[in-house]
Amino acid sequence: IVAAWCFTRSCPMLEQKLLRNRLFAPSMQIIDGTRPFTPLTRLATVGFMAGGGAVSAGFLHWTGTLTTTIGWMIVASGLIGAVVILLYKPTPRPKA
Repeated sequence: IVAAWCFTRSCPMLEQKLLRNRLFAPSMQIIDGTRPFTPLTRLATVGFMAGGGAVSAGFLHWTGTLTTTIGWMIVASGLIGAVVILLYKPTPRPKA
């Protein structure tokens, strides 16, 4: 979603198309700062991220390729991502 948001900065037509899309519009509005990032949304985002990390670690363990270093990298990236999500405060961009 963030990559799509960055791409739309260079193409206003694509931005309008994404803002009209019912799947991406709520997330794009949060990133743009036009919609609040509610505590429930933050919790759901951190939960999905933790679930993705757990599935990744579980798959690597199941295949026998999970090392201690990789495990700590998964944990560290999850913690960094959680901190960023919890501290993220979007500011509305000025209308051009």
